[in-house]
Amino acid sequence: MDERLSITTRSNPLNHFSEWYEIVKKSDPQPDAVALGTASIDGIPSLRMVLVKSWSETGFEFFTNRKSRKGQELLANKNAALTWHWKGFGAQVRIKGEVSVIEDSTVMAYWRSRSYGSKISALASSQSSAIIDRDALVEKVELLRLIYDEDSDVPLPKDWGGFRVHPSMYEFWLHDSDRLHYRIEYVNVDDKWVSTILQP
Repeated sequence: MDERLSITTRSNPLNHFSEWYEIVKKSDPQPDAVALGTASIDGIPSLRMVLVKSWSETGFEFFTNRKSRKGQELLANKNAALTWHWKGFGAQVRIKGEVSVIEDSTVMAYWRSRSYGSKISALASSQSSAIIDRDALVEKVELLRLIYDEDSDVPLPKDWGGFRVHPSMYEFWLHDSDRLHYRIEYVNVDDKWVSTILQP
């Protein structure tokens, strides 16, 4: 591996994340894969992998069907957590914060960037809902392919959209020998980031 990740404290954790990401993406085929943790209104947790498509000072963005399990949980309980695990670098990044619904213009811009097949699948699937069998879903996909060919403007599903996680905490974790790992936590206090070195 040509480059190592630096664990030294930064003034802004978003810069720390971006520096790590730029290094990781050179050799990791899917650096945007992240575990998303949500909870129901009564606090029952749920975890799954999603793709974070962009980030900025306003937060980290991912897209989904809002009627999926994660979508319904986020609409009812705005607290969420993200964890990246970049095994080849011995690194993890954890983020937690509240979410907001991404504006329609951003959702549409991302929808238009998706591949034809991804659009058809999203249009066919009522994500997380029960179906008789997989053949029924495949048949629905094939029917939609007849209605919308690859040159068509595949419509945005009415329940499909995105969420933006606004971090209130970051943690950067870097492997070291004998489990004496490096950990730095950043917490937002009065709109300023305060960093703390944590024991492993």
